[in-house]
Amino acid sequence: DIGAGSRGASMGPEALRVANIAPVLSAHGLDVLDKGNVVGPNNPWLPPVDGYRHLSEVLDIGIAMWNHPDCGYLMSPQLCARIAELPNIVAIKYSVPRAMYSELSRLVGDRIQVSTASEEEWLDNIIELGWRLYLCSTPPLLLQTAADRRIHDYTQLAFAGRHDEARRVRDSLNPAREAFKACKPQGKPQAQSKYWLELLGQVGGPVRRPLLALNEAERASIREHFAQSGLRLA
Repeated sequence: DIGAGSRGASMGPEALRVANIAPVLSAHGLDVLDKGNVVGPNNPWLPPVDGYRHLSEVLDIGIAMWNHPDCGYLMSPQLCARIAELPNIVAIKYSVPRAMYSELSRLVGDRIQVSTASEEEWLDNIIELGWRLYLCSTPPLLLQTAADRRIHDYTQLAFAGRHDEARRVRDSLNPAREAFKACKPQGKPQAQSKYWLELLGQVGGPVRRPLLALNEAERASIREHFAQSGLRLA
């Protein structure tokens, strides 16, 4: 009841087949027999409370929840707050509309850390919601360099209460944000990010199959928009 169901039960063995793991193991002298997938339960579409409770009971670690439209359903703020009462739930990456994560922040107070993926909303969340944690997302990697740390800079200004200065620094990154969005080829977000990283002077490299690689026209578009981003290189 934490979202896997029948589809989740099939993904593991299917990934092993795609990776062609059977002949690799056979080459090491092992007998490999593929007897098909273990049939998982149909997803009952019930609130995922008992699954988190079970994890909390059997694991002596902190647990961070994650919810996103890609999960197939959105957990309500009230449901998240209920799960947050479990002793080792410490955080949630709640990639939902702002009204929902603002409501969850109000409900849980400082019981857990609430965060979302949006860098464009990060400053407002520091100022208006008192957030101190920005859970994993790509803008700090894609929109900063060793010589241009404006996301870090406006974050520190906001933490220090210098909100007007923080807004000016945040807004100065708008050309970079718009440039990155404008050159995103359809169906190739990973390849775009990797090539953008190379233009930043970092390691990008090719995407792994079956992800789609960029063609030369797409690479030229990314170079053109990168040049207009205003990001400062070391």
